[in-house]
Amino acid sequence: MHRRLIWSHEKLGSPDSIDKENLKFVGFDYNDSLEFKYARYAEFYMHEIGRYEELHKENEYDDYNSHHSMINSYRRMLSIWESTEDKYNLSIEEIEKIIRA
Repeated sequence: MHRRLIWSHEKLGSPDSIDKENLKFVGFDYNDSLEFKYARYAEFYMHEIGRYEELHKENEYDDYNSHHSMINSYRRMLSIWESTEDKYNLSIEEIEKIIRA
């Protein structure tokens, strides 16, 4: 989902109405046992396997510790993203709706 948000934003010419910081994958909260597992998985997947390199470059921290709970936000975002007709070419309105979730 984050890849599609970033790619769609760039394809639209990176409009100023959308703060690119809000498109970044920030990870999960290490203080939550479930989110910690997701963070470790993300770290493994991006660093060990080398997938989603563009998301890795966007993240300031290599450990993917968001320092606050993200799972519910991601679920809301994912629900909206999954309801879009064209997940590969999101409109400005769709991007804004997803990042506000």
